[in-house]
Amino acid sequence: MNIIIKRTQSIKHFVEGHLYIDEKLICDTLENSRSCLSSGIYAIRIMKCKQHRRNVICVESLGDEVTQNDKCHKCKLKELVFNNTVMPQFCPQIKVGNGVYGRHDGSIIVGTLAAPGCIVSPRSAFDLIFERIRKNIERGKCVSLKICN
Repeated sequence: MNIIIKRTQSIKHFVEGHLYIDEKLICDTLENSRSCLSSGIYAIRIMKCKQHRRNVICVESLGDEVTQNDKCHKCKLKELVFNNTVMPQFCPQIKVGNGVYGRHDGSIIVGTLAAPGCIVSPRSAFDLIFERIRKNIERGKCVSLKICN
């Protein structure tokens, strides 16, 4: 499965774009311009995030070391964690959220662009993407992300 993010514009603190799966437009994206990933091809994995205590969509460089147990142990556990909680270190993920101003962890927020810098309906867009990725991984297919400027 090929996921493509085509960035459309960069305005001050954020970068807007569109997310395509197998050349079909799925949703809009929003990234923090100070911490967004560079253009290129990345591997997509679903792994158990220790910070959020649930499965998340991780974006990894093709050269990153892959763990066998699909669990991330990079972060220290926090008491209270919400969707908009900032990760303690750079950890690119496709995730739910409504804005990117406090995010410096390489996150890609998905949903429908309502206004510059504001995403609405992030949960429905994320759930759709998550299920498609999960099913492809269960079927043994490779899932990749290509980011184009």
